[in-house]
Amino acid sequence: MKLVFAAILIVAIAFIGSRLSFVHIRLPLGVRNIFLTGIEYVLVGLLLGGAALDLLDTSTLDGLYPFVGMGLSWIGMLFGVQWEFRRLSHIPRRVFGVALVQSLITIVVVAVPFLLLFQSLYAQETQLLVIGAVTLAAAASGTASSGLTLFSRNTPAPARPVMRLLTNVSNIDDLVGLTAFGLISCLAVLHAGASTFAWIGVSVGLGLAVGLLIVALTAYRLKDDETLLVVMGAITFSGGLALYLSLSPLLVNLIAGVIVANMARGRARAGIRTVLLRGEHSIYIIFLILVGAGWRIESVWLLALVPVYVLVRTLGKTLGGFVSVRLFLPRSRALGGLGLGLLSHGGMAVAIVVNLHQIHRSEVTDAVISVVLLGIIVSELIAPASTRRLLGRTQ
Repeated sequence: MKLVFAAILIVAIAFIGSRLSFVHIRLPLGVRNIFLTGIEYVLVGLLLGGAALDLLDTSTLDGLYPFVGMGLSWIGMLFGVQWEFRRLSHIPRRVFGVALVQSLITIVVVAVPFLLLFQSLYAQETQLLVIGAVTLAAAASGTASSGLTLFSRNTPAPARPVMRLLTNVSNIDDLVGLTAFGLISCLAVLHAGASTFAWIGVSVGLGLAVGLLIVALTAYRLKDDETLLVVMGAITFSGGLALYLSLSPLLVNLIAGVIVANMARGRARAGIRTVLLRGEHSIYIIFLILVGAGWRIESVWLLALVPVYVLVRTLGKTLGGFVSVRLFLPRSRALGGLGLGLLSHGGMAVAIVVNLHQIHRSEVTDAVISVVLLGIIVSELIAPASTRRLLGRTQ
């Protein structure tokens, strides 16, 4: 009975929350940025969980476990269907270069110091510590495009090219972190010593199979509710199987989404994209509430890692922006500080660390989740000022 009541309550909160918007409320930009990430629903989940009301206790969360897999799958699929190559062809290749290189540099800059920190703090197998550090870095590498939308409406004309570049980069750079995490989740240490390459093959094969299945089932003209049924069935199956195999539903459904975006018929492709966008907010809110309900800050000293995370992420973004601009936009010296406009944190970061926690639970994964969730709040508070500073330089 408690499980049913909890499920109804969460769905009700998601239904109401998906129809609320805090963007137009007169609040400081940093606070509005936090609302755009949805972190407030993590705090709602924390309140409903064992930390406060205990409505979503451990046994109840176990019963709602499939919703987490569905949320991860939905996020991966939605990101994947955006990669329709014909639509992306208008974006210059150098912009892809900037996005991917700065994201890769951020991963390296964040992963190395946190691997050293984890080695000094935890007595675990080195490969597990590597997985924790790389997952943290993968979460740090992306940028929230939602935070940039607050600036795009009132951007002065001289700064609009920079804003377009920032928006394009933020739409692309999650690809590096998501792929890095998807691949590291295939390491043998998470699969009883089985071949890493074999599990990479399983991830790719499962993504291809799900994508082709959706393409085949939507080859005929379907109604919206039929398309929704196909999509939900596919992502629930793929997400559940991926988690059962200790793989990443994010990567599996990213691959499936790319297949759909480039192989499905035009009408079917548009219908699938519409279904995913229509359910995005509700599914994401449910996902965040469950994340918050299961969140535990086991040690107060973890709070000391949050400023370290924000600092090295800022350093990685700044260095990554500088190097990538020098490589791909050498004539645009004013863009050397591009990384200052890429500090806003996206929802993909939450999905990545939660995915790790679903396939491997330990002190390290608990620390990774806490550091990233708290780091997102801090990053969203400082991101508007750094973006404003970058745009001011280009005017």
